[in-house]
Amino acid sequence: MIQIAICNESEQERNAMREYLARYEAKYCLKFYVDEYKNGRGLLRVHGKPYDVLFIDVELEKEVGVAIVERLREINEEIILIIASSNAKHAIDACNMNAEGFLLKPSSYDAIEDILLKSLCKMRSEKGKMVIHFDGNTNIVQMESIVYVEYYNHKITFHLMNGEKLYERGSLKKFLDEYRGRYFIPINKNCVINILWIESYDKKSVRLKGVCNEIEISRPKWKVFEQNYLEFCKEILIPPKAPSIN
Repeated sequence: MIQIAICNESEQERNAMREYLARYEAKYCLKFYVDEYKNGRGLLRVHGKPYDVLFIDVELEKEVGVAIVERLREINEEIILIIASSNAKHAIDACNMNAEGFLLKPSSYDAIEDILLKSLCKMRSEKGKMVIHFDGNTNIVQMESIVYVEYYNHKITFHLMNGEKLYERGSLKKFLDEYRGRYFIPINKNCVINILWIESYDKKSVRLKGVCNEIEISRPKWKVFEQNYLEFCKEILIPPKAPSIN
């Protein structure tokens, strides 16, 4: 599954982009997971990491769109950037940021198709992927696509961003010993969450994006969880500096 983000303050333009992407999916027998953002701040909140491709309008109201894109590129060097603007001069900015494509608005399906055909050839490498074995089946998934991990009766359940579940024999301790790092945080003895997918939380539970049920935070895990999350937010929510005007 190809993971795509659309960042554009115009609902009409976001809807048009979704229609173009759906048309491309059907034509080339692909599967897209698409998220929308009205501003760059919301996109920075998820670190840009779950996505393979980003369509972003650099003319975001009350924001310096180019600076937002530069910050995202610093955070995630592998994401495929496709810059959109009604001003052709931003094509130079797109080149300077090593963007894979530039869309001059208003965009069209033909322009989207041409850019996707070229850019999707540059999908991410095996870096950041996990191999999951269970009952003779092998699955390779992006680490960022794992929303949370549960343990029950000597079996680990991986809950993915598309709603799919994968299983593996083992323990959470073994999983954390191998993959604990910046994004995976234990919140109780049977559950580890991916910090990228946090929507909100309080002292009792965490709400993850796309997950209906809240997940309990145990009292012993609370302090470490909040410390990790606040450190994560502090790093990624530093406002990008606006370019100086000479």
